[in-house]
Amino acid sequence: MKICESYPPLRSEFTSFLGDDSVDRFLKNNQNRYIERLQEVDLDDYAAIGDAIKPGYVSCELDESIACALRLMLDNHVGAIMVIDDGKLSGLVTYQDFCSRVILKDLSKNESVGLLMQSDVKTVEPTLPLLEGLMLMARYGVHHLPIVDATGIVYGILSARDMPQTRRHSSLNLLQKIRETKRPEDLYFVKAELTRATSSLHQQGFAIDPITRFIAHANDAVVDKVLACALAEVGKAPCDYAFVVFGSEGREEQTLVVDQDNSIIFQPLDQDVEACRKYFLRLGEIVCDHLNELGYPHCKGGVMACRRECCMTLDEWEQRFYNWINTPDPKNVLNSQIYFDMRAILDEKHLVSHLMDKVFEYLSSESSRFIYNVANCLLATRLPALPPKFKPKKSIFKRELDALNRIELVFR
Repeated sequence: MKICESYPPLRSEFTSFLGDDSVDRFLKNNQNRYIERLQEVDLDDYAAIGDAIKPGYVSCELDESIACALRLMLDNHVGAIMVIDDGKLSGLVTYQDFCSRVILKDLSKNESVGLLMQSDVKTVEPTLPLLEGLMLMARYGVHHLPIVDATGIVYGILSARDMPQTRRHSSLNLLQKIRETKRPEDLYFVKAELTRATSSLHQQGFAIDPITRFIAHANDAVVDKVLACALAEVGKAPCDYAFVVFGSEGREEQTLVVDQDNSIIFQPLDQDVEACRKYFLRLGEIVCDHLNELGYPHCKGGVMACRRECCMTLDEWEQRFYNWINTPDPKNVLNSQIYFDMRAILDEKHLVSHLMDKVFEYLSSESSRFIYNVANCLLATRLPALPPKFKPKKSIFKRELDALNRIELVFR
């Protein structure tokens, strides 16, 4: 059609063959389909949370009583109240907290609200897409997510009650269904429903980036459930630990066909290191085997929590990253491309943040040497033959510091 518009003689020949009004009818019909398609898309899903949610929230101070907090909730007709201390979010109290702990467990309503609040609260930034915020709510099974910017300033609260999208999207329903599943073997439905949900998002006009993040959310939810069931099987962990994913899963850029890239970081205090390692290797074995059975194949490169080289203490991981940064070896360059894209699935003691702080410390003192080593290894590596007209872009080293403290290596 564009060629016909650019070359009138060709349009004349084309229309004379098909009929004088064939091209016009074709363009009009497709225009109508496009308009209908736009009308089906809810553009609110594309908006940032800060643009879709009105600023403002109900809050109380940390030293207020439980009775005062409940009165504020009832007076303002809200299901949750944020607890503020020195201008920052300290915790969250929901109506469910009041019912489960004050009414059922006889916690005095005259006690400080600090005794009732949830202190480890998941939050979202106002710049996050609304649909992704809703996905987080579905994944974690929460009805309220405080909106807090990167500087710690509280903006508002995202509430499931105010979001009709939580009842409409098949993607959100899938995340909730994964969370409510009781046993790992009952997660067999995920792959098929994930394909359908992804197709639905595509048909609704979503770009690749939110779709790949949705797939990562769904896969994270599966790992969450499998890990929880594995912990129930092997018992309480002997020390602090983190379950971590790498590569595309670490970047939240997953497709429907993925394998496993995961590890465990543990931090013994007075416990025996090898006894702890034995426990975590068994935990990793159960998790990795369940994931394999569910359609997430074992990593051919062995990047899995059931392998000793991926089940190490925090000190051992720090030494490993130090060696990768300081030793000019092709294998180390490959490892840096995989392992530097790190993200925690479970990390109650923030071991990953501590590890990445160390990595940035090493890079700040050895960044020039590291880039030089990477460049030398890339130049020394024999690349496969490329098409004659192919012009590769320059290699890029990109250090990305954001709210998640991630580092990303991109070679193009």
